[in-house]
Amino acid sequence: MVKKISEQDKIRANNLIEKASDIVSPCINCGLCKGSSAVFGATKEETLSPRGFANLLKNKVLTEDFFKSTLDGSCKKACPLKIDVDEAILAVREALFLQGKGLKKK
Repeated sequence: MVKKISEQDKIRANNLIEKASDIVSPCINCGLCKGSSAVFGATKEETLSPRGFANLLKNKVLTEDFFKSTLDGSCKKACPLKIDVDEAILAVREALFLQGKGLKKK
């Protein structure tokens, strides 16, 4: 059974997505954050790097990949602009749950 999403949850999710997009909008795609990411280091998948997450957010593309980040704060330390990608990812995760698109049990 598909859970119906309330209008309030839709609005809250859209606001969270906008917040996340605003957080990463200053990103200049320098890539200095990539070296700090354990997940990117293990997978070498650009979309799993902090820069990849920022680019997805700038284009408002939301996937389950946002649940693969370790949220360890290292990307903010490496970023010359001190962009808090982890904060943006947490907002996206909440938005995905509100939209009924959280991680699914297997």
